[in-house]
Amino acid sequence: MKLKFVILILLINALSSVYSRDFSAFRKDFESALNKSLIR
Repeated sequence: MKLKFVILILLINALSSVYSRDFSAFRKDFESALNKSLIR
């Protein structure tokens, strides 16, 4: 399961590097939600 999360993070980082203005806020929200889910 964690491997899928890592792949998702890598994909989002790749997208954010290309579309940093559009995905920066989304990436922050996704990472915060992901951290909360992993802690639980």
